[in-house]
Amino acid sequence: MPNISAADRLILRELARQVRDAAHDPRMTALRRKWYAHNAFEIDDPIVLIELGGIQNNEIIDLRTLKCEGEEARAIERGFRLKLFQALEVKDDLVLDAEYRVGWVTSETGWRNTVSVRHGTDRKGARLAHVPEPILQEPYDVSELEPAKHSVDRDATIRNLTYWENLVGDILNVRLHGGYWWSLGMTGTFLRITGMEAFLVLPYDNPDAYHAIMKFLSDDILSYLKFMTDEGLFSFNNGNDYIGSGSYGYTTALPGDLFDGQIRPEHLWCLMESQESVNTSPQMFGEFTFPYQKKLAELFGFCYYGCCEPVDNRFHLIEQIKNLRSISVSPWTNLDKIAEMMAGRYIFSRKPNPALISTERFEEETLRKDMAHMLRLTRGVPSEIIMKDVHTVNGDRARCVKWVQMMREEIAKR
Repeated sequence: MPNISAADRLILRELARQVRDAAHDPRMTALRRKWYAHNAFEIDDPIVLIELGGIQNNEIIDLRTLKCEGEEARAIERGFRLKLFQALEVKDDLVLDAEYRVGWVTSETGWRNTVSVRHGTDRKGARLAHVPEPILQEPYDVSELEPAKHSVDRDATIRNLTYWENLVGDILNVRLHGGYWWSLGMTGTFLRITGMEAFLVLPYDNPDAYHAIMKFLSDDILSYLKFMTDEGLFSFNNGNDYIGSGSYGYTTALPGDLFDGQIRPEHLWCLMESQESVNTSPQMFGEFTFPYQKKLAELFGFCYYGCCEPVDNRFHLIEQIKNLRSISVSPWTNLDKIAEMMAGRYIFSRKPNPALISTERFEEETLRKDMAHMLRLTRGVPSEIIMKDVHTVNGDRARCVKWVQMMREEIAKR
């Protein structure tokens, strides 16, 4: 629990009131209706979102303007101010709720605690690039890894929940919310076991080892899902819940008519992706990786597939997921091909290239041209335009506002 002074407490409570007031704006009610209709394939008015969380601190919220003194309070203050900036100035389609979520206090033992990552920094000191330190070496014997075991500290959770209820519970709806973060794709975790080079060559050099690691990772996820289910820690992600790689889970189709009171994966959205395998052939991906992904994805209610990887060359596999609902269309996906392949059967979740708003020049013409092209291809199709993985706007936060306005203008022309 954070250690917050009386003075900082007053500042945070005032910001919580501002969040509550912004959340009660009629625009938020309209946005919720739009999201539900969008995810139900009832409208083709594209969703417009921009993710601000990854943009360097001083570019969106000038840290010198924060009023709290305590480090933990300043982090909370920044989060509140970021929400207010997005709701009141950026005005994209992100819904602001008058709530504060508190997670379960859980712990884990086993192989994941041995994972080590080396980070690199950019010229401003931001820790962006990273390289995993492999925890297995040749012959990559996965039996050396200790399976993960999970536990929940309910007393610590209640103490934490009570703390936040006392801080802002009379202003915001403070509630417990449990889920997983982030992807169930496994290939990103694979690299932390073997490193990138082994991940790419094991299908040739030692295919049995590759399959053994994928099975180990799949079993690891199944164990975690069982723990979350048995302990009653899952919350629904069918509302203002981040799902996929940038989208939100608004739907009335989940948990479904047969819900018996226990939240299980079948009542939830999941994200499946495999960015690390972009340099492997579709055939190899289909043989060594996708079968494990498909089996896990189909345990859930809906599946959102993809992140930054191009999906047009493996769409024939992805579409085999029976509960597939939405597909990420990254900057490296062929728009014409994927639009034809998807044929309106799935939500078209387009990710423009973040470099176009990040470099010294704001590439307005290129952004507009790209969006006009996408909008022509997706006429009549539920679609999303999500600017994500933005790590800088070159010190100009007004670009975030401008980008949203531009997208609205292009949509109006359609």
